[in-house]
Amino acid sequence: MDTTCLLIDRIEIEAFKKIRNLTIEPDKGANLFFGSFRSGKTSLCEFIQYILYGADSVALARNNAEDAVGRILFSLGDRHYLIERNVISGVEEVRFLDLDTQLPVSFEK
Repeated sequence: MDTTCLLIDRIEIEAFKKIRNLTIEPDKGANLFFGSFRSGKTSLCEFIQYILYGADSVALARNNAEDAVGRILFSLGDRHYLIERNVISGVEEVRFLDLDTQLPVSFEK
């Protein structure tokens, strides 16, 4: 059984919902995000989902998000990757990069 798991090394949010210019470097292992009502906990979870899986324009519009810009750097085993998604004025750009080789990683939508 493969026990390799994805570990988030860094979250960089330039713009997502009401969050602007936020960088988080989680500790290894489990992390807990807590805060007061409407402080951005759910938005942070939605941002991680958006970067890893994408989001259609209807979902972004429903959340009153004009732009969604950011990236996640993560490790999978001994490899390091970056996924970056930018939706500006409804146009999405995606970049998936192997940081060890500096080569793009191909993926299917």
